Amino acid sequence: MESTLCKLTLVLPSSGAERVAELMLASEPQINGFTSWQAEGHGESFETANNAERVRGRVARTVFVTILEKPRAAKLIAELREQVPIAHMIYWVEPVSQFGRMKKESCDD
Repeated sequence: MESTLCKLTLVLPSSGAERVAELMLASEPQINGFTSWQAEGHGESFETANNAERVRGRVARTVFVTILEKPRAAKLIAELREQVPIAHMIYWVEPVSQFGRMKKESCDD
């Protein structure tokens, strides 16, 4: 049986990260978790880059990653498009063949 799990990755200007996090935390049905981190984007479009970013040749970005069912990913993408329309936000969806936790107890061991 084919897995219906997928990995949704969002990459967006860091200025919009709080709005995306708030939507993901409030979205129903609840998303069981996501990870975010700061990154630097290297690409062809620098029209919104500040002077420091133009000199360095890269722009500040925030990356969000979550694992969820494919229909839920499609719903979340639609919510983001409608409620948090951020210019230069990109996304992609990848299949996930396995997903689980290594250990459920405390990490103190």
